[in-house]
Amino acid sequence: MSKVMIMLGVVFFIMTGLSFGETPLEKGNAILGGQFYVFSQSGDLYEDDGDGMTTIILNPSLGFFVSDGFMMGANFDLVSLSQSGDTYTEFRIGPKIGYYLNTNQERVDVKGAVYPYISGFFNFGQIDFGGNGNINITEFGAQVGMILMISDAVGADLGFRVSSDKWSWDEYSDSGTTIIFGVGITSFLY
Repeated sequence: MSKVMIMLGVVFFIMTGLSFGETPLEKGNAILGGQFYVFSQSGDLYEDDGDGMTTIILNPSLGFFVSDGFMMGANFDLVSLSQSGDTYTEFRIGPKIGYYLNTNQERVDVKGAVYPYISGFFNFGQIDFGGNGNINITEFGAQVGMILMISDAVGADLGFRVSSDKWSWDEYSDSGTTIIFGVGITSFLY
């Protein structure tokens, strides 16, 4: 986990100096971001003998603007699940699309700009429960939020994530919905 944090830190500092276009939302530019979530879950899907589940998600993503404001890319989730004294790690991956609004097109400086966005994703993953088998996970959902630019290439990302999760194992399956708030950092390559 510390290697991931070091790598994200290096990328963050490299990105802060790479700013060449007029706005980060233009066609051909790239976006590298990530959000962090911590939350508790309950209900049929998440409870085990009355114990709910605590989840931590590190959610990096990479995308490219295929037209002004419209991004296509990949979504990754590194997930840690804790329940009844046990902890499991899972990796999810899938496609992501998003639309970012340039709320003030006459603005000269990118620093201080606010870029609201909405995005959708579809992830696949698997949890290995050791001797108890594997659980296959499919997840689809949306994120809505805003990026507050703290430099010409880096912004603070604040957003809500709603997802529908389906867990399948053996002949069983169960589903649930998650609504969470996340914070993160987003870098633009332009």
